[in-house]
Amino acid sequence: MSNHKQRNDLNTMNEIAESLLVENELKNQGRVNLDSAMYNIDQLDERIDNTNKKKRELLEILRAGGDNQKEELIKKMNEVKIDQTKKINLQEIHHLETPKLNLEWEAAVQQNREFAKKNNIDLTSPYFSMFSKVEQVQMAATLVKKFEVIQLDKYDYLFATSCGLIAGFIDAMFVGTIQTGKAATGLQKKVDNTFDKLVKKVGKSQKIADLEKKKESAKTAEAKEKLEKMIKDLKQDIKGYDQHGNPIKWEKKDSIKTLESNHRVSYDAGTYKSVNGMTLDNHHLRSLAHDPGLIGLVFGVYNQLSGSSSFIGNGGEYVSVRTGNLNNELSGNFIQKIIQAVNNWFFHCLSDVAGSSSSTGRGSGLPVPGWVALQKLQLGNFNLNSRQQNMNTAEISDWMFKNGYDLRAFTAQTIPIIIYEVLLRCYWFCKQHFYYGKNLQESLPIANDRELARLLLFSSASFTAIDVVHATIKAQPGNPAFLATFLMTINIPGMLDFGFRSVQNIRNEVMHRQRIQKLLDNDIRVEFDRILLESTV
Repeated sequence: MSNHKQRNDLNTMNEIAESLLVENELKNQGRVNLDSAMYNIDQLDERIDNTNKKKRELLEILRAGGDNQKEELIKKMNEVKIDQTKKINLQEIHHLETPKLNLEWEAAVQQNREFAKKNNIDLTSPYFSMFSKVEQVQMAATLVKKFEVIQLDKYDYLFATSCGLIAGFIDAMFVGTIQTGKAATGLQKKVDNTFDKLVKKVGKSQKIADLEKKKESAKTAEAKEKLEKMIKDLKQDIKGYDQHGNPIKWEKKDSIKTLESNHRVSYDAGTYKSVNGMTLDNHHLRSLAHDPGLIGLVFGVYNQLSGSSSFIGNGGEYVSVRTGNLNNELSGNFIQKIIQAVNNWFFHCLSDVAGSSSSTGRGSGLPVPGWVALQKLQLGNFNLNSRQQNMNTAEISDWMFKNGYDLRAFTAQTIPIIIYEVLLRCYWFCKQHFYYGKNLQESLPIANDRELARLLLFSSASFTAIDVVHATIKAQPGNPAFLATFLMTINIPGMLDFGFRSVQNIRNEVMHRQRIQKLLDNDIRVEFDRILLESTV
């Protein structure tokens, strides 16, 4: 159906609907006048009945009385008249006008519109106005469901915005600016400690498992007893005793050494002459296999199977070399080797997530998943501070990693986003289930729902607004180190979430408009054909 024909069809349907609305309004006015006339007749009938009742009472007295009262009663009966002292509230009957009949369609349409304007008949929505109030409510509910109309109210938007503001203040107060080394505070420090405990626990578990295997293969009772003592001590975080018999605690570095020893990989080189710009404090970023995401998984398995190492050097140059690092031997068929390589890659990443065994203090952890891809962005010219000037995007990302922005810092910044997501999704579930009475499945807070996605966008937008204002104030505009402080303060997961929510809502609205357009095309065609077949116009 062409757009021109669609417009003509719609105009014709609107004109027909206007004519029907005027006729319907005339019927309603006539019905109102008829009801008013019936009411007035009932009022007059009631008064006449009261007068006749009094006359019947006098007549009964006359029949029962003697001749001496006859003349007096007849006189009183003749004096009984309709009581006009009591006022009757008669309803006014309005003069009913009708538009002139015209056989020319365009002229008839124009006369209908002039008549509607003169008699205050609203033709804004002729289809909807022809129905009663009850029918309008029912139709509105049907249209809302069919066309997926968003029913959010001001309280929904207010709650969503409040969730973002709360998370923004948490980010400003408890995350703040990402620091390196022992300078880390707030949530960043707590997340660092959590990763330390995780690495320590996993490394200790693997050490205990190694000792259990040695105990099973021990040939003497004395050796087994010694290993049992070591296992028992290790479960109590004791790795041995000094020369004075004092217990030595099992530390994070001991777990890292265990993981590094059990999961050796060929690509774990701190420096290499062929990779320009790679140093001990950024080799986790420059090594593609050290990425804790999909990039790292692919290159980690590939490097182990091929015995190679993949790096990104200065200028975004891809370098593939063979380093002298040992790799755990992979055995079995090809699938078994891949499974072993994945297991090896995962636990080696775990050994590096909280720094290496030779690190002092916090150490360089793993980069944010996908962060290594920024090394290919050799564009831009920025001055971070008085020392780091004329840097491109890749160099800035390298500087941020060296100064503490790793997976742990990213995780700390993600906590406020999780907070407003959880708050808003709980609110959504409670309203859908307890207020609207939907079942559990329909109440699940899945962001594919357009209304929930809209609220998540508002939360993300308010959080980002607070975050940007806080980062700008913290960095102090005009300060030579403004950009450096701003980048280490701005909540990058929040910016990514805001971008994702924006794209998600745009996509939802585009797809929704396409669905609605298809529905309208079908419905308009069907209804127009029905009107042409059934209408006498």
